[in-house]
Amino acid sequence: MKVIYCTPRSFSREIIMDSLNECIDLKQKYRHLLCGFDLVGHEEMGNELRHFVPEILAFRKKCDALSLDIPFLFHCGETLEHGDKVDGNLFDAILLKSKRIGHGYVLARHPLLMEVFREKNTAVESCPISTLLTTDCDKSLRSICYILYNS
Repeated sequence: MKVIYCTPRSFSREIIMDSLNECIDLKQKYRHLLCGFDLVGHEEMGNELRHFVPEILAFRKKCDALSLDIPFLFHCGETLEHGDKVDGNLFDAILLKSKRIGHGYVLARHPLLMEVFREKNTAVESCPISTLLTTDCDKSLRSICYILYNS
């Protein structure tokens, strides 16, 4: 079993920094159990990844100093909309070297970006049923999933 440390993106920078530090503490205690860090919650209502860049970079520096491998596994691109801050989260996830993105549905609308994720071997985890049950996404999500699964 592996555990991803998750914290809501709606939290303040201070709370996010506390969460990142707690993640490091837990990784030191449970090296084989904790496998990554994620920011969760609705992207439209929460903070963008770029909002937390100083905290994220400080976390990465501290992990390097402690020889800890805690990859980022960010939720992003969770909507069918494009051309807004959700797109920015996908670009930031690449720049921050996320090993996985949760959902990533909007990737289907960005073929060049999808190619970058493929080249970097970034996993895309999607759960269409969860999205349909927890958001206002309509059934067009099905066609998006087919594009992602077949690319």
